[in-house]
Amino acid sequence: MSATMMGAAETATLELEKGLPDRIIVESKTGKIIGTGAGPKALLLIMTKSDAGLGLILIKMTEASEQIKQILG
Repeated sequence: MSATMMGAAETATLELEKGLPDRIIVESKTGKIIGTGAGPKALLLIMTKSDAGLGLILIKMTEASEQIKQILG
């Protein structure tokens, strides 16, 4: 499911000539799902409560994504 969400976001942003997406964020009444690429064959997804602030989450997620890319080569 997460790969499908990222693929749909890629298709949409490329068709709108906005380049590749850095991340996707899905918000609902009960929580948020945030996804980002972590290399050519990996995705990093997190789920949060609906009231979670995204500032620090996005910073730490970017750092974790870079570490995963390095580990996976």
